[in-house]
Amino acid sequence: MTTEAEVLAAEEKFFNALIAADGVTLKNLLPVDFTIVDVMAGNVITQAPFIEFVTSGGVKFQKIDRVEGNTRIYGSTAVVVGRTEMAGLFQDQPFAASSRYTHVFLNTNDGWKLVAAQGTEIRDI
Repeated sequence: MTTEAEVLAAEEKFFNALIAADGVTLKNLLPVDFTIVDVMAGNVITQAPFIEFVTSGGVKFQKIDRVEGNTRIYGSTAVVVGRTEMAGLFQDQPFAASSRYTHVFLNTNDGWKLVAAQGTEIRDI
């Protein structure tokens, strides 16, 4: 597997874990100092509260389709800029969102870890 393919496999693992609300996979993929800027409100959320929100059903992803992406690798760091189409429930209210995102991965002794994520909703103007 090439390095880019490994990064994309880690990213797919992240998206699949979100859909499955799989806290074990998320904990293995996201280091303790992970942060995400959420796509809906721009809040900064750290690893533990993020995993808790996903696994407790605060957000339930029904689909996350990766529509496009560009991966750049700088030694042990990879930056993925992509676009997704998502749908699910946010605090029991249906949502659908198109987003652009930036994911930053770090290659560790235990594989590629997602260390930071930023989502921005794409809105029709």
